[in-house]
Amino acid sequence: MAADEKYHQLDVKINLVERDIEQLTKVDDKFEESCNKLNEVSIKLAQMISLHEQRHEQHELVETELKEDIKELHSRITTVTRELHDRMDEVENNITNKIDALRRELLSHEQRDRERNKLGDVLREIDKYKFLILGGAIVVGWILGNINLSVLSSLMK
Repeated sequence: MAADEKYHQLDVKINLVERDIEQLTKVDDKFEESCNKLNEVSIKLAQMISLHEQRHEQHELVETELKEDIKELHSRITTVTRELHDRMDEVENNITNKIDALRRELLSHEQRDRERNKLGDVLREIDKYKFLILGGAIVVGWILGNINLSVLSSLMK
């Protein structure tokens, strides 16, 4: 009977070990499945990171190009503004020189006494146009000096 009891205990222990092995096999299968899913997630994350890096690099290139375009546009605007200021100064000097020449010519004329009233009218008219032109040049200069670069860049596109 002792042998039957030992055999029975041994049989119980074997059944318990078999049950433990089955449970460990199930746990191992679940663990393997989890590892496979983690590997898939890891691969997808690596792909996403790679795509994100490519987009980031592309964004940096576009940003660099935009900055260079803005610098070039700013340079062009500065050059055009400088040229306009120089031309306005030339126009002002030419107008002033012509007005001065007309004044000298009219003052030296023989009929100075008779046409003094006419000369005054002519000079007032010339002065009026001079100040109108100078005022217009100042307004144009102010507008060019205060123009919004983003508006100008949107007009140039």
